[in-house]
Amino acid sequence: MDPGRRLVYRFFSLPHQQRLAVIDALGLAEPDDGGISDAERFRRFFRRAREGNLLAGVWREVESLHPDGDAAADPFGAG
Repeated sequence: MDPGRRLVYRFFSLPHQQRLAVIDALGLAEPDDGGISDAERFRRFFRRAREGNLLAGVWREVESLHPDGDAAADPFGAG
């Protein structure tokens, strides 16, 4: 599976509160995120992570929350 697709799939398989915790842990929340749908909020989150070269951090956070996660197998190169 493509690493980006896997990351998105694994992210969305987390409970809602854990998804929000990942966003907070990486400092990717912004004030104008209030009052929008979750779908748009998460779309913005992934865009910011990609533009800020933070996908490796997202990978580590998401994988660390899964019992079968492998945070060390970072396909985004910031190992």
